[in-house]
Amino acid sequence: DRVDFGTIDYLILTCGGAENDILPRLVSRPKVIITKHMCHNARQWEEFNRVCEWAVKHGYAGRRLTVNQHMTLNHIEWTLGA
Repeated sequence: DRVDFGTIDYLILTCGGAENDILPRLVSRPKVIITKHMCHNARQWEEFNRVCEWAVKHGYAGRRLTVNQHMTLNHIEWTLGA
């Protein structure tokens, strides 16, 4: 199934690990996507890395909005064409 939100500028996608279920099916190309990842174990880091790979492959550049001292919380703003 495809996920089509129509024409949107901004998507906040903080769904606790389901980003990799949504992003590959995303038809809409928002200018900005916000993601937040809790990375406490290898599986969560793998999911975070898959989001990063998807974003770069689709022309998004990321910057951290917030990160905690242990690097286990990564709050990222992905900007299309940046």
